[in-house]
Amino acid sequence: MSHNAFSLPSAAALATLLQPQDSAFFPIDGLRRLRDAGLDQLPLPGHGATLRRWQMLAAIAAIDLSLFKLYESHTDALAVLAELGGPGVPAGSSWGVWCADPPDARVRLRKAADGRHVLDGRKAWCAGAQGLSHALISCWNDDNQACLATVDLSQPGVHVTDEGWQAVGMRACASVDVTFSAARALPVGAPGAYLERPGYWHGSAGIAAAWYGAACAIASHLHARAQHAAPDPVRLAQLGQIDCT
Repeated sequence: MSHNAFSLPSAAALATLLQPQDSAFFPIDGLRRLRDAGLDQLPLPGHGATLRRWQMLAAIAAIDLSLFKLYESHTDALAVLAELGGPGVPAGSSWGVWCADPPDARVRLRKAADGRHVLDGRKAWCAGAQGLSHALISCWNDDNQACLATVDLSQPGVHVTDEGWQAVGMRACASVDVTFSAARALPVGAPGAYLERPGYWHGSAGIAAAWYGAACAIASHLHARAQHAAPDPVRLAQLGQIDCT
């Protein structure tokens, strides 16, 4: 499926696709199902069909926010690579975008003696690191310029730790620190291109789609309860507040 041919699935179709096969739901499994169904090929941000992109993001957020975290990151990586002319995306790959740069967890991109580029350092807040195959990460080159690079996470120079962000509400997205030691990487775009590309602001606004999708899911639950329960002014007030928001 191409980006331009993307068709928004129904809520029922999404629910069936993401139905847990047992009592547990793992967001990385949901991401793989969406990818295998071609539902990661969203319209590129800022290319004329951004609303359809946001609608799909909202639909995923209404189902599971941890899944949304991985799905939004994966689809963002595909969009950035397409916009900046990055390397091809291997079939069956799952991507993360890790672009947080706290002062104590930065990654350096340097050119090795054989002419290839490698990564060294520690990257924080790497959602889904245990289950992803590739990542698009922010890093700093030898001239101390902010840049982007892709990295295959299966290589020996990549170590996924069990340390980092301990957010209870988003624990299922498995965000941890990842360390790199001479890990092979491919630069993407010119320094600063990530923020300067036309689709940056349209893509960033996609996070607001998660707020909308989650709010709609909560409102739907409250509305159903209001229809099948005794009148409750507190519940109705909450429903009204969500509608107004």
